[in-house]
Amino acid sequence: MALKMQFNSQLYFWFQVLISVMLLGACNNSPDPKTNSPKPTNSQIQNSPITCSLDTFQNGTQIPQLAKAIYNNTHWDFSDNTASLALLDSLNTKNLASLPFYIKVIGLTYKKADGFYAETLGLAAKEFLENHTANFANCFSNKACFNNADLQDWAAMVIMELSLQADNTGNTSALMSYIKQIENNCKNCTSIEKETLQELVSILSKHWALR
Repeated sequence: MALKMQFNSQLYFWFQVLISVMLLGACNNSPDPKTNSPKPTNSQIQNSPITCSLDTFQNGTQIPQLAKAIYNNTHWDFSDNTASLALLDSLNTKNLASLPFYIKVIGLTYKKADGFYAETLGLAAKEFLENHTANFANCFSNKACFNNADLQDWAAMVIMELSLQADNTGNTSALMSYIKQIENNCKNCTSIEKETLQELVSILSKHWALR
């Protein structure tokens, strides 16, 4: 009986190890556009970013053509509202492996955003960062994939929405409330991810002061 209990205990231990390994690395796993993974959450991703493999998504059959065009900097625009909204909705992908690709692509749309797309871009960016702070911090901690310009664009998108809300409500402390929220969301982040988030907070504050 004691031997059986010891065996069961060891089996359970290795089962836990296997599950832990499977949950690691939303931003660093080998991407497979056809893989269905759990919907992104604020759960902490513990592995350290090392390499960037976003280029592999260019051949993904489930990646929208608009996203590929933006990433490759070929001809693209927002004339198709349906495709534009679908692009923003890709931030809710259930495939964690492709999430960094969409975060990158949507950031690249900021400087060209106008009209209906621009109106929805800020809200989508604000809500994604607020609801998936840990995943965002993990992705942007991968300096091989994301640089300061990417962080600047995402900060500008968030400020775009916060400014609109502040103008409509007269709430000048909107940024401070938002910063408090995302910092609280990242309280279990790694030290590297917390540093990344503080970089973002600093940029947000500068954008807010200049609005």
